[in-house]
Amino acid sequence: MANEKKAGGIKPGIGCGVLIIAIGIIPIAAYVGGFSIGWLIACLIAGLIFIKNGTEKKKLSKKLAEGSKIAIGVEKNYLEQFGPSTVAVSAGRYVTGHPKIEAPMSNVKAIVAGKDAILYCIMNPITPVVQELGRIPLPDVSDVRAEDRSSFESSVSAARVLALGVLALAAQKKEKHESYYVTVSWRDGNFTHETVFEFEGPQSPQNSNALRNLFIQGANAVQQGH
Repeated sequence: MANEKKAGGIKPGIGCGVLIIAIGIIPIAAYVGGFSIGWLIACLIAGLIFIKNGTEKKKLSKKLAEGSKIAIGVEKNYLEQFGPSTVAVSAGRYVTGHPKIEAPMSNVKAIVAGKDAILYCIMNPITPVVQELGRIPLPDVSDVRAEDRSSFESSVSAARVLALGVLALAAQKKEKHESYYVTVSWRDGNFTHETVFEFEGPQSPQNSNALRNLFIQGANAVQQGH
């Protein structure tokens, strides 16, 4: 409605600062000539700190919002170098199993480019850049599995238990939210790798299946010479 006022108003940080300053000023009005200078100074300093923190949080939120918009363009430019039809799918959280990725990483994406599946992510939310994490040669993929948590844990091999960590798996069993895992088995010379990706949340069945299909369809296309 035209006559309605917009909700919001003073930001939390600024509001707390004004409140603290007011607490320091109220005694002045109540006890004219006998107030505590120390109390007033302390309240003024605390109020200014709250105001500064509120302003800095607002600036950071603005930078993150701007960075999110920039990230869309940066990723688009990255994908275009592989062809106009290149589409990325979510790879969720990389867990383990790739020789060139040293640690778990969230918000990973995957694309098919030529004979490789490329894993990448967007680094630095304020000044976004695309970082390629590693590649999986599609002709060397021997198996791709998408499993829920119970199936995944029942099929974990000794090598994967060591890689994931027994304590990590034990902690996961206590969690309530839905999780799915995609395991890509592939060879790299004389070595066999099992690269694991984790998906969480209500969309995890669909997202894990989409990643599985990307590897299967990509491998089939390479075999058929497309």
